[in-house]
Amino acid sequence: MALFGLGLAGGLTIMGAAITGLVSWIGALLKTSQLESKAWFLALLLLGIFNFGFIAMIAYVIAGPDGRPSVGRSPSPASVAASS
Repeated sequence: MALFGLGLAGGLTIMGAAITGLVSWIGALLKTSQLESKAWFLALLLLGIFNFGFIAMIAYVIAGPDGRPSVGRSPSPASVAASS
């Protein structure tokens, strides 16, 4: 009976981890869909669809965009014209 309980606890843990991974993948997709460049969005989407989502999430955590504007970025012509 103890082995059944251990198996049940392991199964629930795996199920919880799978749900958490799915939610984090969807969150990363939503965040990257708002970026100007769609490269990270497409990479996360395609790797997730083809069951390489874990690799995509590790790459996103290590090297992905953080949502802050780039330091050396020049202003766009539209923003310069609007401020004049």
